[in-house]
Parts: sequence; structure tokens; C-alpha cells
Amino acid sequence: RMGRGEVWALRDRPVGDVPAIEALCISALRESRAGLSLECLTSMLLERLPSPRPERAFVAGVVRVCPGVVIEDGWCFYGRPRRKLVQLMKVLIEVGMPLHVRIIKERLNRRLPEPSTSHAVHEYLSRESDVFVRVAPGTFALKEWGSSG
Repeated sequence: RMGRGEVWALRDRPVGDVPAIEALCISALRESRAGLSLECLTSMLLERLPSPRPERAFVAGVVRVCPGVVIEDGWCFYGRPRRKLVQLMKVLIEVGMPLHVRIIKERLNRRLPEPSTSHAVHEYLSRESDVFVRVAPGTFALKEWGSSG
């Protein structure tokens, strides 16, 4: 725990690894505009850290308190909350296939307190081209699915 210039930690934890873990975390999240799940990010960091590696729970804990990291529904981002992005991804993941913007909008509006229009959802999906791909007029899929959905 940090505060007032003091550092408190558990005796058997590799506190000296924290700056390196934070730097790797921020780097990985800056590379991935789409964000990474906490599980995926933790695994990625463990692969990149030199041996002896800290425990998985310790690395995940460092990610949770890393400055600038925002965790939204289990997804990690750097900089700002990405609630709408996470919810749009979940809509498509739950269905498992491309959907038309109107259907995406209806399902998104059930998840978020502030309603969106079809036009606004279409613009958002088009702008987030690292995550979503248009597969037909007004129809979007997750980019990781390829063009077949």
C-alpha cells in the first residue's frame, strides 16, 4: 500500500516487481485499443515477466491498482472507462453471430441507463474498427470472428 511517501507490503510478496508489472500492463493495454480481459492480461504479463515469476494473484492485484487502468465488467482498458464498448461486445458475444444495428441498439439499451439511437450505435461501431467489422449494410460482427461471423 502506498501513501505519504511510505510503502507497505506483505513480507513475502515481490514488491520490487510492481513497477515492471505496471509498465508492462500499461504497454499491453495501449497496444490493445479493444481492451483485454483481466484473465488474458494477467496471463500475458506472466509470460513477459522474467523468472522467477510472481504468483498469478499478485500480478492480477497489481493490474487492479495500476494507475490509469480502468476495469469494466472484467475488461481492462488504459485511460478511460469503456462501458459502452464492453456492453456492445457482450451483445455480440452472447448471440455469437453478426447482428443488424437496430437489434444491437435494442439489446444495448436494455443494458445501459442512457438510451442510444441506431444512428449513434452505427457510428460507434464504425469508429471502433479495432473491435467491430461491418459484414453487410447495417450489420456488424466482432472483428476477431473474421467476415463470416
